[in-house]
Amino acid sequence: MAPRWLQPCTLNATKIDYSESHVRMRLFAPRNVLDEAEVIIRGLIELSLKPRMDLRKLATEELSKHSDSDLLLPFSVACRADLDNLYRTVH
Repeated sequence: MAPRWLQPCTLNATKIDYSESHVRMRLFAPRNVLDEAEVIIRGLIELSLKPRMDLRKLATEELSKHSDSDLLLPFSVACRADLDNLYRTVH
């Protein structure tokens, strides 16, 4: 059986085990993907420290002010580039 940190992330209605997925990312992901993941973590921490607000209202207000405020976009672009690079290497 593989070590726990190599097994799929646990997900239930209340919790995702980020520590295990973070360990896996640190082992296998390139530096730019890790950097973008850190930006997301910092952004989520900042959001969690703000006074409570309806998530839909927060997203609408933020996106109306700044069209580039998609917190996940740079991370997803970095992941896609890494997958494309992997595909080119394998094929």
